[in-house]
Amino acid sequence: MFRYWINIRLAHIFVDFVLLLFIFCLVYFWRVDWVFSTDLVFQTFFLFSFLGCGLWIGFLMVLKYYRIPPRSGKRFIFDLGLMGGGGIIANSFMIVVYFFTRAELFSRWISVFCFFFGVLLLFWTRIIFLSFLRRAKRKEMGCYRTLIIGGNRIGERLVQSIGRNKYSLHKIVGVIDPY
Repeated sequence: MFRYWINIRLAHIFVDFVLLLFIFCLVYFWRVDWVFSTDLVFQTFFLFSFLGCGLWIGFLMVLKYYRIPPRSGKRFIFDLGLMGGGGIIANSFMIVVYFFTRAELFSRWISVFCFFFGVLLLFWTRIIFLSFLRRAKRKEMGCYRTLIIGGNRIGERLVQSIGRNKYSLHKIVGVIDPY
């Protein structure tokens, strides 16, 4: 069952990476125009965009943005901070490695737009995948059926915390109380 949730998260990571790379390329063509430029070579930009997106996703993975199960509760500001921090690292890498090595700076707005649209994209994919995980929990797909033994205060708190968590991997099927 746990493998099901891991596969969902791996799909989330893959979709985020591919869409971030698409956003970087889309911003390139938006700023340069729909032709390949000789001032800002697309192949080199694509290579460094690939590495920058890898840094961004890697940063989010290290700081447990893609953890299983997801954090419960309202952590909008925390998640937005993680997305922004990863974007700053990725775009700083792009600026230092790609743009600072050029004799002329072509467009500083490319990195700003990549950052803004990347954070926006990660925000929307997070909402979509979390709604998918909530639906999977409601349908009991990949959930552990759990029996709580003991009806004391600790068991009661455990039942309440699992019940409140929308993304918990456990579904309580019963509580055994000696009384």
